[in-house]
Amino acid sequence: ALQAVPGAMGALLARRQLSGARSESGGGDTDEEEASYFGELFLMAAGALFFALNIAPTEEMILIAYKASPAHILALIAVSIVLLHLIVFKAGFAGQEEADRPAAAFLHFTLPGYAIALGVSLFTLFLFGRADGHSVAGVVQTMVVLGFPASIGAAAARLLV
Repeated sequence: ALQAVPGAMGALLARRQLSGARSESGGGDTDEEEASYFGELFLMAAGALFFALNIAPTEEMILIAYKASPAHILALIAVSIVLLHLIVFKAGFAGQEEADRPAAAFLHFTLPGYAIALGVSLFTLFLFGRADGHSVAGVVQTMVVLGFPASIGAAAARLLV
């Protein structure tokens, strides 16, 4: 039942991308073209959830986290944040108005987006029982490892929806 959620989200995404309805519109301003700040953050949470629900049940997240050193975890945090920022603000999509001010965009979208991805990762780890019996450090490492694909999902959601 839990795996039906990303399947349904994928079906909605496919319908949205393949319908072609928005390209045929007259180009007028609609609610879809101007999402609020919290709407953007919600989309990022949905994208992070879509990726995390598909990957959290696998054993690889725990194995990678177990074998990673603290330096690897810190590097993964840095790579996740940089990729989230680059994907969202260098891909050239319509809602990229704050790309002219990279510091503001980084503080208003990238850092909260990564925090959302980590929160979604922690939620999915608890949802699938992947945090049971592990130390706090082990759960944090697994959350950061799962946060990498979740942050890619958060960035993709802002681009695709």
